Amino acid sequence: MRNIKLSNQIFEKGLNAKELSIYAYLCSLPSDYPMFDGTAVKVKQSTIAQKCGIKATQTVAKVIESLAKKGLVEPVKRSVKANGHKGTYIYTIRKLPTTDSYFFVDFSVFGKLVPRQMMIYLFI
Repeated sequence: MRNIKLSNQIFEKGLNAKELSIYAYLCSLPSDYPMFDGTAVKVKQSTIAQKCGIKATQTVAKVIESLAKKGLVEPVKRSVKANGHKGTYIYTIRKLPTTDSYFFVDFSVFGKLVPRQMMIYLFI
């Protein structure tokens, strides 16, 4: 069982269920790029969709764009494979401070709950 720590400030950002679910999932991922201060993650949008109970990767792209406008996620770049095809996305995640108030989330819930269920789980 692996737990992640999220700030209670997440509920003050006015996030909808999909935004909350994707932001929590991105915060749960280990950083592949320590050069970005430990906040950058590399993940496919199809993986995000599957782990967050979202059917379309286009929805994931729209939600990440919305999170970027709110200053919580920044798409850094998209890698390009040797054959010229586009690769996996890299995002910088602005994690909210967990010094005052926070809660723990069991990593195993990702992939089992749809966004509305995740929102309720996180709130409880």
